[in-house]
Amino acid sequence: MNGVKLDSFLIISIIGQEYLTIGHTTVAIALLQLALDMDEAKMALLDLKLSVLGAISFAYYQQKNYQLAIKYLEMQLEINKQL
Repeated sequence: MNGVKLDSFLIISIIGQEYLTIGHTTVAIALLQLALDMDEAKMALLDLKLSVLGAISFAYYQQKNYQLAIKYLEMQLEINKQL
């Protein structure tokens, strides 16, 4: 993975995104949120956090929970401003 360290944040977020890909949005949200809540998330690259936030937003959008989808998009936007 081009020099990216495989820590628990990265592994759990990848698994969460795979669950999202196959349509298991509830499990995906739980895993992606778990990844964000981990200590490793504080040290993760901003691009990786953006990916996780975008995936959570998309999962909530799929569930038609538009308020939470917007909340995570706004979080993504705030991080994007730092880049």
